Amino acid sequence: MNEETKKRIIEKLEECDCFAPLDCGYIHFWPASGGVAMSAAVLRFIADELDRRNADWDKQFRVQSEEEVFAEITEDQMSSVLKSLRTK
Repeated sequence: MNEETKKRIIEKLEECDCFAPLDCGYIHFWPASGGVAMSAAVLRFIADELDRRNADWDKQFRVQSEEEVFAEITEDQMSSVLKSLRTK
C-alpha cells in the first residue's frame, strides 16, 4: 500500500469519526456504518495507525503500571530477585 493510499484512508476514516476514545483513554477504531468492506491490508494499516495514535498514552500507562508494581515490592524481595538474576 503506497503512502498516498494510506493518507487517503486516514482522511476518509477521520471524516467519518472512526477513531474514537473510550473510557479507558485509548483510541479505538469504531466505524460508523456497518456496510463498509475492508481488506486485511487496510485493517492491518488501521491497526498500525491505532498503535501510532495510542503510543503516548500506552507509554504513560506502562510507566504508571511499572511504578505501581515496583512500589509494592519490598527491599528484601527486590534484593532476592537481583540475586537470582546474578546467579543465572
